[in-house]
Amino acid sequence: MENVIEVYVRDDDVETPLEPHTIKELFTDDYQSSRIFDMEDGSNVSDSSQVDETIKLTQKKRKFKLDPSYPKRRFYSQKYRKEWETIPAYKPWLSESVLGRHYFYCKFCKNNNKCGRTEIEKHMSCRKHIRNSTVPQYRVQKKFTFRGLLCSVFTPFKNRENDINYSLIPNYAKYLLACGVKGILINDVVGEGMSLTVAERIKVLEEWMKICEKTKQFVMVQVGGGSFKDVQEMVKHAERKKVDAIVVLPDLYNKPKDHFDLMRYIKLVSDCATTIPLLYHHYPSYTGVDVDMAKFLSDILGEIDSFMGIIYNDNNLKNATLALLVNPNKFTVFIGADEIILGACASGFSSIMATSLNFVPHVVQNIYNDLKGGKIEDAQKCQNLLNSILESIYRHGEVLPTLKSAMNLLSPIDVGPVRDPLVPIWQDKVYKMKLELQELDVFSVNALVKNESM
Repeated sequence: MENVIEVYVRDDDVETPLEPHTIKELFTDDYQSSRIFDMEDGSNVSDSSQVDETIKLTQKKRKFKLDPSYPKRRFYSQKYRKEWETIPAYKPWLSESVLGRHYFYCKFCKNNNKCGRTEIEKHMSCRKHIRNSTVPQYRVQKKFTFRGLLCSVFTPFKNRENDINYSLIPNYAKYLLACGVKGILINDVVGEGMSLTVAERIKVLEEWMKICEKTKQFVMVQVGGGSFKDVQEMVKHAERKKVDAIVVLPDLYNKPKDHFDLMRYIKLVSDCATTIPLLYHHYPSYTGVDVDMAKFLSDILGEIDSFMGIIYNDNNLKNATLALLVNPNKFTVFIGADEIILGACASGFSSIMATSLNFVPHVVQNIYNDLKGGKIEDAQKCQNLLNSILESIYRHGEVLPTLKSAMNLLSPIDVGPVRDPLVPIWQDKVYKMKLELQELDVFSVNALVKNESM
């Protein structure tokens, strides 16, 4: 049983007892305690019934608070509704947030806010939103619609001077077109873009653009891997030349520590060219930057209007699929590993970047087309053949020197050696590679492609 005390209030020198209360109830009710203490100090309280009503009222409130069966007042936050985007005042800037249905995203301010019509009206009236709404909002003029097979091309060098052989580029483009290759990536890792000067990279792009305007091939150019000033210069040049898309590698020295650092770098690059699509090349074995692409795509959604997807150059098909499923309608995810083309196509990938399109295009195309046509066994045979070809190539040296040697052996295009500091493989290894490829009967099939392209 709880302890009980009696409280008296003096009124005209007459002690008037109040209803007894427990110690706990008395000192946990601030309002009642203050009333009693005021009366003890001589406040003008003449009617004891008024005190009784006050105490009973507070007891009633306290009863409702302590009673678990008493229905408590609940607050429900409003969820985002797609119909709001059709309202003329909201349509230019309002969109759904990646944080969930209890938030909305402002395209002008580039931030997420709690949902609700009242919150939306408050955000519209804030100074930041008004200031940002007066700034012209850039829109991507080109839509990234390319799907299918993308070829990362080599940069052709002359044998002695090691200078770029620009005169070979038109024949190179025609050869790829004859092989059915409609997408081209320039100055990437395979093209030794980081071994070229800025002037050379600009000149290579100009030569490819001249011929691709005639062949109607889709042109993408990689601009990253150098100093940020050089990247800015190449991005602006690519925009002037009206390339179909820009691809960027991360900074290879000041590497991003997490996907937020990478987002900031992509944002800086996108500010230089806001009218053409931008993609990120995820190549952890080459760059040393291995961030979670699924988180990266989830957080960058809505932040950069020109950002359209990634090239996932890694054999981890599980993580690549997670990145693909983030937002298939917004982002295009290329798989860039030749060894897992079959598994990637079976997992839902419709965009493939394959280096082997340079020298065995028919094998890659058969994998892609057979799987789409339901010929799974034929696709498996082609994938096994491609893996055997790549194994016969890679075992004789470093990746790029061996790939260039295979290109010179299997295609009518002589792209020459690699540029320093890369070291070409010795001729005896090239001869061994040729014998192994002959055992796989690659030359007989490639002869048909050579005749068509000549």
